[in-house]
Amino acid sequence: MGHCLYVIKPFRYERRNAGCGCHKTIRFGIGQRLYVLNDPFYIESHGWNVSVQREGEEPFNMSARFIDELYQKRMLMTWLDVELQMNYQAYKIDQALHVQDEGLFQMYTKAYKQMKHLYTHEAVSEGSKS
Repeated sequence: MGHCLYVIKPFRYERRNAGCGCHKTIRFGIGQRLYVLNDPFYIESHGWNVSVQREGEEPFNMSARFIDELYQKRMLMTWLDVELQMNYQAYKIDQALHVQDEGLFQMYTKAYKQMKHLYTHEAVSEGSKS
């Protein structure tokens, strides 16, 4: 599969079917993976799109601009982003311990555990292969 993006915050995507006025709303939840299958391509009436796929589902086209916006808002992350975020949280935990700030320690430990829980080593390791 192509590049893997991890859903950090839930979102919805309004999928338009070519040639008809029907729409389908696709909901993405925290911890789901979105696989980018190819490079962006241009569709005259819709602009730049990318073929994507959720686990166990058929591929569909998604607006490249929409993916970029979600990434900029930190709603989607790459495997490397997840690893860097966990590394940053671990650093901040160490820093809080060094200055003996229990409030910061609790805050960063909670954030680290949430990331670790959402993205098990097995899931993150799979993302590194793509």
